Amino acid sequence: MTHAPEPDEDNDLDLAPAPRPVHYAEQALLGALLLEPARLADTEPLIAHHFDSHTHAALFTAIRTLPPPDPADHAKDTAWLNAVLEHTRPHAPGLSASYIHSLIQFCPQPKHAAAYARMIRADNARRVLRGHAERLASTATDPGLPNPAASTLGLADDIGRVLDARAFPREGGHAVIDHAASVSLAVWCRCSYSLGLSWPLAECRRRVL
Repeated sequence: MTHAPEPDEDNDLDLAPAPRPVHYAEQALLGALLLEPARLADTEPLIAHHFDSHTHAALFTAIRTLPPPDPADHAKDTAWLNAVLEHTRPHAPGLSASYIHSLIQFCPQPKHAAAYARMIRADNARRVLRGHAERLASTATDPGLPNPAASTLGLADDIGRVLDARAFPREGGHAVIDHAASVSLAVWCRCSYSLGLSWPLAECRRRVL
C-alpha cells in the first residue's frame, strides 16, 4: 500500500530557515584554509569567536592549532585533513569527512581568504551591536524596572564601549561599524524619549558615540 502524504508533508523542507549569508563566507574561508593552510596568515585578526556556526568555529580552531603541513605532502595525501577532523570532532561531533571535502569544493578562490575573513568579522560586529541595541531598547521600555533610567544609561555605556572603531574591521576604507553606530544612535534617542528624558541629538550622540 502506498503512503498518501499529509497535506503539509511535501513542504517540510520549506520550513527549515535558509542559512544566513555569512554561512557561505565561513564555508569559503574554511575551504581555502583546508586547501591552502598557509593562507591562515591572511586571516588575522580573525578568531573562532567571530564565527556564527559553532562547527565552523571548532574547525577554525583546529586549523589554527595544528602545525601546517608541507605543501608538497598536502597536495599528495589527506593526512593533515584527517588530523584536522580528529581534532575538531570532540567539539563538533556531527562533523564528517565528507563535509570537510565539501568545504574545499565550496571555496571559489583560496586567494580571497582575507576577504572572506573580513566578511565574517563584519557580520560578527553587527551581531554584537544588534544584541546590545535590542537589550537597550527592551530595558528602556520595561515598565517593571525600579530604575529604568539608570539601567538604560548603563546599557548605553556598554554600547559606547562596543562602538570603539578599533575593535571592528573596515570595508572599502570605512569602519564597518559606521552604519551600525547610526542605528544604535537612533535606538538610544528613541529610548531617551520613552523615558521622558528628551535629550537633544547632540547629547544622544555623545552618550552613544
